[in-house]
Amino acid sequence: MPKQSAAMRFQKYARRSDDGCWIWSGYRDRKGYGRLLVDGQPERSHRLSYRLHKGEIPDGLCVCHTCDNRACVNPDHLFLGTRADDVDDMCETNRQRGLQGQDHRLAKLTDADVQEIRRLSQSNIETANQFGVSRHTVWEIRNGKAWTHL
Repeated sequence: MPKQSAAMRFQKYARRSDDGCWIWSGYRDRKGYGRLLVDGQPERSHRLSYRLHKGEIPDGLCVCHTCDNRACVNPDHLFLGTRADDVDDMCETNRQRGLQGQDHRLAKLTDADVQEIRRLSQSNIETANQFGVSRHTVWEIRNGKAWTHL
């Protein structure tokens, strides 16, 4: 079987959403950026999208998102800028504080779920199974180590 090109593999993982973003459905790193191996090297999916749709990325420039969605690979939402431009944009859109709780893009629980976890008297394991999270997550919620904003 012939090896698929990076462009073909890219298309397999780019999912269009109602808000105009193309959400990366493949592997994402811990910061929320999509990743794909290209010629044996990991490449962030938004950078690959830029290269496939707009051309090469000059040395020293970042590929920035107008939509502030790290998983977005829509080339219409991507632009080139310096690291300073990217930091300025982050500050202007209040992304430097980080989202908490249910507003975080990786959250599995809602604020209501967390309040229910704190109310329940069943074991951490039972609660974890009920909400689809780890027992350690339940322990952290119940002991004031996680979701401290509630």
